[in-house]
Amino acid sequence: MTAGDHAAVTRCLTDADRKASSELATAEGAAGRRARELERATGRAGVHAALAKSIRDFAQYRAAQCNYVKETYASGTGAGEAELACRVELTRRRSRDLAP
Repeated sequence: MTAGDHAAVTRCLTDADRKASSELATAEGAAGRRARELERATGRAGVHAALAKSIRDFAQYRAAQCNYVKETYASGTGAGEAELACRVELTRRRSRDLAP
């Protein structure tokens, strides 16, 4: 990529965001299965519901945090890329957090 090629940077970040989102969906599905297994093994309900709330809360946090990052770009130049980069980083981190 050449310096200043915003379209190329945006495409790269969009691809990374798509991949990270797919990986997160996989991680959330696996965590959901583990939560159900834990509920069955222990006879205690609540693990899966807590995970579902955590998933919803993370999505809200990510949206708010990345909007904040975007808004810190006073001139607006690079704001979209910054927001996408934030989404990618937080989504990747969440996937790692959900891994067994």
